[in-house]
Amino acid sequence: MLNVYLVFFVSLTIFPGIMVDVRDELIGQRYSFILPERYFVPITCFLLFNVFAFIGSMLAGRYQYPGPERLWMVVYPRLLFIPFFAFCNYRPLTRTWPVFFPSTWLYVFMGIIMSVSSGYLSGLAMMYAPKVVEPSKSRIASMMAGFFLIFGIVSGLAFTIVVSAFIEH
Repeated sequence: MLNVYLVFFVSLTIFPGIMVDVRDELIGQRYSFILPERYFVPITCFLLFNVFAFIGSMLAGRYQYPGPERLWMVVYPRLLFIPFFAFCNYRPLTRTWPVFFPSTWLYVFMGIIMSVSSGYLSGLAMMYAPKVVEPSKSRIASMMAGFFLIFGIVSGLAFTIVVSAFIEH
């Protein structure tokens, strides 16, 4: 259940709350990314996340690796996505912390990795939840997985406020 929670907590901390406020240009520089400026956020945030999370979900239906006993080994390191995206060019006009990752291409690449892993690992975590308990308890495990999914979403969205406050103060 912790795997379900953490996948959604990390994903919803970053998307859309942080990703929507990442910009291409640093303060004092001109916009220079390949996409027209008005399409930067819609494409690098919303389109990329949803397309690649969908691809990750489809991959989970075909490939189930790692197994339930080792899933945590790929879920827990995803927590590192939170500081990574916070230290991209997130809220460049109001931040007090420096930008450690100014490359827009690195931001896009890591956004794709985060999105694919979100879809893939959420699919695996939800599939494994009823399988790791006794058959008589699988319905309860499925309901609990649903609860932790919602709890991960809500707490991830709320944690975006904490990340914003940290970066801006």
